[in-house]
Amino acid sequence: MTTPSMPARGDRTAPTFDPRQPRELRRYFSDLEFHFNRSTVVDTTERKKHACRFLDVDTCELWETLAEYTNAAMSYEDFCKAVYRLYPGSEEERKWSVADMDKLVGESSRIGILSLSDLGEYYRQFLVITSFLLSKDHISTAKQGRAFTRGFQPELWGRISQRLQLKFPDHFPDDPYQLQDIHDAARFILHGTSSTFQLASADSSRATRRTKTEPSIKTEDLATMFERIAETFIKALANQPAQVSTMSQPPRARRDPSSSDRCMFCGGPDHLYVNAVRLLNISGLGSARRTRKEGSYYRQAHSYREKFRVTTSRIASMNGTVATPARSPPAR
Repeated sequence: MTTPSMPARGDRTAPTFDPRQPRELRRYFSDLEFHFNRSTVVDTTERKKHACRFLDVDTCELWETLAEYTNAAMSYEDFCKAVYRLYPGSEEERKWSVADMDKLVGESSRIGILSLSDLGEYYRQFLVITSFLLSKDHISTAKQGRAFTRGFQPELWGRISQRLQLKFPDHFPDDPYQLQDIHDAARFILHGTSSTFQLASADSSRATRRTKTEPSIKTEDLATMFERIAETFIKALANQPAQVSTMSQPPRARRDPSSSDRCMFCGGPDHLYVNAVRLLNISGLGSARRTRKEGSYYRQAHSYREKFRVTTSRIASMNGTVATPARSPPAR
């Protein structure tokens, strides 16, 4: 039986490593070791070359600059240790930290746990991180339980706390609950939420598929339709008589076209309304209201001067007196 050779770069069985995921480095070296044993690669230099051959260009150049790679006297294990130092968090001793636990708890509290699937995802990630921290004596079981409760939104944790109080009536309030007990209570509260979310997602996916299957209106069809509507309106307006708009409105008193160029007070063509009122005051004729007492306008006379004369004569006849001119304003 022939010994299998090492896989080529890009082959589906070739080991891969993403520099943006330092925790994958340990698996990468583990896959390399599997291929070394299967292909009976024992030479240190050959192992170093194969370790760099499956990487991208930038990462390969970085690893080849290490002294542990260029120095043939240094072993493959020394080379692996030097590579681990390039990626903090890839070492077995520093795989997780308390900051990672706090980050997970804060993100879960901010996003919220709304279903059993959300609870399962949060519990699995929390268990991996805290189990490692417990093995390294970085946290205690009491701190683990308190940290897990902070990942729930206040409304959900209130219901979980009530469930725990009913289940453990003799539990002292200051003592933290065990992680497994908190998880069981949360599962009890969120029971039945997974099916609801699955139905909602299924309905949304069906609506999306239905929307995609509906035929869309082409832009050319819309443009043609708007052009036809515009032509119809233009023809309808052109066929209507010119006086339809004026006949539909209530009759109004027609003004002389040349009246816009005359004085509004006396009708004279050689001055404006302001000058006419000023001349009226200087001549001693006094002033009068432009509207009646009840607020309606005069419509019988053609100018304000005629209205003034008519109103003055009416008031004088009603009172039995003769209208007298007002005192002229003092000269300035």
